[in-house]
Amino acid sequence: MSDEEIKNLDLNSERAKKLMREYEETTDKYANWRGNITEGFMKWLKGEKIYDREKERISLYVADKTKEEWSEFIKTHKDKYNTISKLIRESVNYFIKHEST
Repeated sequence: MSDEEIKNLDLNSERAKKLMREYEETTDKYANWRGNITEGFMKWLKGEKIYDREKERISLYVADKTKEEWSEFIKTHKDKYNTISKLIRESVNYFIKHEST
């Protein structure tokens, strides 16, 4: 489907419901999450390849000040860390490595 066709797709239509069921059965992922169409479903409609990460999401809550500090650190170390997630992964790996020795 084209971007225009996706934009004009009536999500309450039988066609859209059928496509959503097919996507969910094929990929084992949600087409609609919390009332929003997922990016994966839209990519699937366009015929793009859907990747399965084989990973589990881990979330954590931090104070706004902590997030700001981490974001500032990333800005000054863009060559190594381009996201907070990458900073966290690298930091945990570093900690485990150094605590294990």
